[in-house]
Amino acid sequence: MPETSLPSLEKNPDSVPPEEETRQCSTPVEPSETAGVVPPEEEMQRLRSLLLKSEIEKISDLERRLNDFATKAKEISDVLPEAILMRSGQDNVLNRALEPIVEHSFKASLKKNPNDFINAFFPLIGSTIRRSISESFNSMLNSFSKSLEYSFSLNGILWRLEALRTGKSFSEVVLLNTMVYRVNQIFLIHSETGLVLSHVVNEGVTSKDVDLVSGMLTAIQDFARDCFNNEDENSSLNSLKMDEYTIYIVRSPLAYIACMVEGTPPGDFLDRLHENLELILAECGGLLYDFNGDSAPFEAANKYLRDCLVQKFKDDQKPTSIWMKRMVVGAGVLILLLFFAQQYYFYRSNKAVDILLHEPGWLVINVTKYWGFRPWKIICFKDELARPPFQVFSENGYDSDIFNIQITRFVSYAPEIVKQRAIKRIMPPEEVKISFAEGTLFLSGIADMSWILDARQIALTTPGVNSVDVSGIHDPRAAELTNLIRSIETAVIRFQAGSDMPIPSDRPALDKAINDLVSLERMVSHMGLAVNLTIYGQADATGSDKRNYDISQLRARMIASRLFARQVNIPTAIYGIGADLTHGKTEERENPDRRKIDLRVHLVKVAEADYLLPLKKQEGNVDNNTTVSPNKQ
Repeated sequence: MPETSLPSLEKNPDSVPPEEETRQCSTPVEPSETAGVVPPEEEMQRLRSLLLKSEIEKISDLERRLNDFATKAKEISDVLPEAILMRSGQDNVLNRALEPIVEHSFKASLKKNPNDFINAFFPLIGSTIRRSISESFNSMLNSFSKSLEYSFSLNGILWRLEALRTGKSFSEVVLLNTMVYRVNQIFLIHSETGLVLSHVVNEGVTSKDVDLVSGMLTAIQDFARDCFNNEDENSSLNSLKMDEYTIYIVRSPLAYIACMVEGTPPGDFLDRLHENLELILAECGGLLYDFNGDSAPFEAANKYLRDCLVQKFKDDQKPTSIWMKRMVVGAGVLILLLFFAQQYYFYRSNKAVDILLHEPGWLVINVTKYWGFRPWKIICFKDELARPPFQVFSENGYDSDIFNIQITRFVSYAPEIVKQRAIKRIMPPEEVKISFAEGTLFLSGIADMSWILDARQIALTTPGVNSVDVSGIHDPRAAELTNLIRSIETAVIRFQAGSDMPIPSDRPALDKAINDLVSLERMVSHMGLAVNLTIYGQADATGSDKRNYDISQLRARMIASRLFARQVNIPTAIYGIGADLTHGKTEERENPDRRKIDLRVHLVKVAEADYLLPLKKQEGNVDNNTTVSPNKQ
């Protein structure tokens, strides 16, 4: 069997019939015979390339186009406009998908280059803004001029009263009384759908929902056509009147104008509506034929509608007499004068009340203000030491008659009032200065000791005074008193053992102490004070307790007897202490320094010393009425 291979077919494809080729390829070949022969897979691949060459090239080309982004983008760009138009006509999915992208791009571009948008939109909206501002300003000037023209006339006064009675503004009342007619609103409405294409409103008119108004107009026209069984589609309602308001309707097959007028317009007003409707049809006719529900393109019709926003006011041709004008001007001036006088009265009254609020000793509870020049009513509290109202007001240039004051007494804790109350009670001499701060009364200067003691006690009972500081005040004789008291209390008077007589060396000290007590009593008697004396008799520790007590009491009585012999009226208290050392060493128990007396002086007011009776000498002994305390220490 001759050897066949796929390359031989490529060299001479016509040498073997197809049937023989198939038979030869299907004949099994022994392994020994296939040495050096091409594998079947490669032969199959060559066969595919011969049979499917064009299809393989197309598939490769298609794969290249799908993987190449530039080619893919070019092919999509060829069909993208048609695809967008086709998809947008089906539903709004594409619009919703592109909306956030477009919005984000617009905001980013506006933020990056705002001037580009201003330059692009200014030619479109600049003229509209200027015209709107100009019309608003002219309308405001007209309203203001009308109000100013009738402000000081008789009609103006009557109209002001009407404004107060009805709650309307004065300019609105003037407008209602001087207006002949006014076009309030104008609607441009699509005839077929009844949708509002454009809408303008006059200055000072409140606009309602335009779509609701349009629907009502359409319904009214349909109702009128049905009521009259009119099958003619061209017939329509031309006007509708309610009180002083009239709705005029000017119609065309594509659109109609509905105009709301207050008052009676002139006869040529309908002609003006027809002319402006024709101008609108001439400019926007194509938009009306292709109307798809979007009213934005009909903004251009506003200028024709605004041309119909006319109004007219009546002019009062009746001349006003010069006397009437003078009376009106005089009344106006009088009203202004009364107004300013009332304001000035209120101002001064408020200032006077403010002065009373800050006056020490006054506490304002309530102020009732009245219109006009009627006295105000004031309810307040007043301390008895506070200044009277006429004095408070007169010092500040006010008359107290402008108020009706109802006063209730109370105790004020204002520092100025507390100081006055303390001064009134203690009645300080001219040399004494008094100040008060934070609840403490400060006394400074020179005064008698008796007055200082009285002032301190009285001041502490004064409402508002918590403490009294007398460190800054002194009595010139205080140093002498202090020296006398110190000399008396430091006198050393010792006694012999078992005796009530002083030892010889201490008898001069006893005489000096008696003389000092006499001098002290005479000095303080001129100061309204009294001397209280306390005598403590002592003994050493020798002997019994009773003996020591008796001897210590005799020593104290001896001093009191010596003092009484000098006819000195000094209340004296006697204490026999006895021995103050009951245990100890012998030398301490017999110490002569323990056999002594101690004198203690106290200065008190005379009234406090009245209960202490003076010592009286009776048969050389102390009177039994002498105050004696037998306490043993």
